[in-house]
Amino acid sequence: SSSAEGPRGAFGAAAGAMSSLDKEADLQHFLRVARPEWIVPRRKGRSDVDRVIAKLKSIGITDIDGLFLGIDRNTINDALHRQGHARLSREAIESIRRKRPFMQTLKDIDVPYVRSIGNQAPLARMLSPKRLASPYVGFDG
Repeated sequence: SSSAEGPRGAFGAAAGAMSSLDKEADLQHFLRVARPEWIVPRRKGRSDVDRVIAKLKSIGITDIDGLFLGIDRNTINDALHRQGHARLSREAIESIRRKRPFMQTLKDIDVPYVRSIGNQAPLARMLSPKRLASPYVGFDG
């Protein structure tokens, strides 16, 4: 995990209340927003997002704040190379940098207006390659 955590998690939740699974899910969602082309499944059913998450975990980056810190310090690619992984492309790093202000804005928004998890998570529903069941089952409106 990163030592650069702010008082709130990426999607507005208090950092102390976020589990490591929540932080990893936020990182995965952020990477999907920053690099939509990484969502497409490859051989063996894994997407590039899954592969990037695994590579980042191998160098100790498990959340969005750690990713931003590594990019700010320009240390991610060297660390990936030392672990025997392919480096992130310049385009990938620039795309992550461009989406950073969006994520930082979300940190300042009140939690009830932003973060929904589980079946009600709008980001997961929007990014899903398949149609997910409606959360409004039985609603006639």
